[in-house]
Amino acid sequence: MIRKVSTSHLHWKQWWLLVNRSLHSFYTCREYSSYNPDLKINEQATIYVHWPYCSKICTYCNFNKYVSKNVDENRMLSCLIKETETLLKIVGVKQINSVFFGGGTPSLVHPRAIQSYLDCVSTNVHLPADSEVSLEMNPMEMSKLRDFKVSGITRVSVGIQSLNNEDLKLLGREHSDMPDNDTMAELYKTAIEGAESSHNQSYWRGMQYIGIGPGAHGRFMPVDKTQREARVQTLDPKSWMLEVEKFGHGTRKIHTQTKLEQGIRATRNGIMVLDSVTPYLIEVLTTKLEQQSCVSL
Repeated sequence: MIRKVSTSHLHWKQWWLLVNRSLHSFYTCREYSSYNPDLKINEQATIYVHWPYCSKICTYCNFNKYVSKNVDENRMLSCLIKETETLLKIVGVKQINSVFFGGGTPSLVHPRAIQSYLDCVSTNVHLPADSEVSLEMNPMEMSKLRDFKVSGITRVSVGIQSLNNEDLKLLGREHSDMPDNDTMAELYKTAIEGAESSHNQSYWRGMQYIGIGPGAHGRFMPVDKTQREARVQTLDPKSWMLEVEKFGHGTRKIHTQTKLEQGIRATRNGIMVLDSVTPYLIEVLTTKLEQQSCVSL
């Protein structure tokens, strides 16, 4: 049963104390494989890398994506590496727990570029040998799977917009529903029994993450600051590359997050991993949010 409490009189420091107590298991859950208990929260992070280019635009997609027949992969890779080196210095972490290549369609990239990027990360900070390294892929690019594995990819994320061929055609997808029903059932069973993404778990559990590439988002505390920042990189790839080449990074927007904002965001995300969030805390912070509707998340 959820205990009813009066919350209007609590100071924000009391709220943060409540959040810290209730989110202790949120950060140290044994099932969360990427978390390093030997390091402080601000000494570790994950990296999201955004490759913005696609072979075509899908009608349903609202992500930052572009179609270009003349993608300068070498220049883009060089800028991704340079921005990574810059932001790793700014955040000052000792370890990167996981890397996720999203987009766009990052599987369009040559596998050697993936390996070069991972070499950059491991040169600048500790990247454990067993780290999860995910790549978003389209089904028709599975022929490159072996090469991506050699380059360092340990997990692929294949989006399933529909299992109906007519719907896939309507959505503008370039593939059909390939597996039969028995195969799909087996894949689903495998996924829910331990193939979930530890990288996504880091988002939901309130860990730091560094956003690299056009339009990427990040949440981390710079080494010379005392509060976490929400950062957004420049959207347009050409503008982003020019900024990275000139300044070392393409950060367009920085918002310093209050303790209350961090707590509410972590709790809302934690609903996705309910084993780590108490119903009592959900009610308390929801009530506080309703009282302070002007809080920016």
